[in-house]
Amino acid sequence: MSLPKTVVAIESYVPLEIPVMKAQNVNLILLDENAVIAQQIKHDQVDFQPSPTEAILRSPRLAHDTYQYLYETLQRRNIILINTPEMVRRASEFELHYPLIEKATPRSLIVSANVSPRDLYEEIQRTGLRLPLFVKTEIKSLKSGSVIEELSVNALDTVLNNLRTQLSGFFRIIVREMIELERLSDYPDTALEYRAFVLHNQIIIVQDGTEGKPSPPIVQTGGDRFYKEWIDALARANFSNFYIMDIARSAKDRDFVIIEIKDGQYTKIRDVDAFWRRI
Repeated sequence: MSLPKTVVAIESYVPLEIPVMKAQNVNLILLDENAVIAQQIKHDQVDFQPSPTEAILRSPRLAHDTYQYLYETLQRRNIILINTPEMVRRASEFELHYPLIEKATPRSLIVSANVSPRDLYEEIQRTGLRLPLFVKTEIKSLKSGSVIEELSVNALDTVLNNLRTQLSGFFRIIVREMIELERLSDYPDTALEYRAFVLHNQIIIVQDGTEGKPSPPIVQTGGDRFYKEWIDALARANFSNFYIMDIARSAKDRDFVIIEIKDGQYTKIRDVDAFWRRI
């Protein structure tokens, strides 16, 4: 399985990738971020392709209506982005893909962004989520001030206030059970984890979860079997043509869990050379 040879990229987002893609003779279409966000791509900025051409987008996360506009604009130039707008939405919104991976990921609760501390407290009690809990938005999380060690309305009020004062533009609050993860033997502060880029239901490259601190080869830990099981499950749901899946292993039972899934087009690439050699 190899990557499409056509890439549509927001130039400011991938400065380190551009020379590598050019070296690999990628058909590179560079767009200005402001023009994309304003939905004002000029007709002459994108050449018409002689036949339908599959392409990957390299971009920061776009609003769904902006991606829809970009998808349709490129389609009129005979360029077909690898993920439909519906696929991007499923991969980007935890609320939509959580039911598909519920058995393989920490238990979670999804509520409205304007939930009150009291209502959230009662929802957590009702669903029986176990402490400690991690609270985030559907878009981002904070590096600190988001963990609930002891459940109380006051503790939830503090965390919700942290999210609302430091982040914006979100519509959902996500509360997740925190599980203790297995650590690397040589780096006890670092979890054993992997990130796989999945293209058309096949892994094209696996990266260690933490740069510079390599996890054991994935075939030695059983992560390859876990990936196959859940990639196959998502394939049956026609989930996405290009996405990333982060996994780690529980310290308690040593079973793998899914930590995160995201649209692959919006995800930063650590080893740029290794990735684009898959063309």
